[in-house]
Amino acid sequence: VMADDRISFISAISDYYSGIYIVNIGTDSCRGVKVPPIFRRYLSETGADFLRSFKQFFTECGAADEQTDAMMDINYADIGRLLELGGPVQYTFRRVDGRWITLSIYKTLSYSKKLPETLWIFEDSTEKIRQKQDREKLMVQEAEARRDAENARSASRQQEALIMQRDQSLRQATE
Repeated sequence: VMADDRISFISAISDYYSGIYIVNIGTDSCRGVKVPPIFRRYLSETGADFLRSFKQFFTECGAADEQTDAMMDINYADIGRLLELGGPVQYTFRRVDGRWITLSIYKTLSYSKKLPETLWIFEDSTEKIRQKQDREKLMVQEAEARRDAENARSASRQQEALIMQRDQSLRQATE
């Protein structure tokens, strides 16, 4: 693939992601593929210390909840161990502005113990989470509707049984 093709591809998909970084988890250095201004400021303030910048971001922009608390505990040793188990490492957290962000961390193609470079992709997942919450809410409503319908059928059967009993008692009384 030609360099221009790669640049075109990155340009096309970058709108879907709020931040993209190549992070060496051995040296804490990073190369920004897509760096929003606020994170550029954090990198400048911390002397390009990625993990400190990352934690500063969560201190200022993360919602006060258990996901943000978990993000503050992230360390490269744990990420390296999780990546060695296979697949990406993913975290989802909520920002103070209410948006949900999913961080996916992948090994780069050149990843090795000597060169532990990783790809960190921050994606706005607010719409996906909202859709998931809507589906879950709908499933609960459907279950409640089924339960209510079954309760109504059961009540109707009981009422029919009482009417049949009453009719039978009246017939017996008139005979």
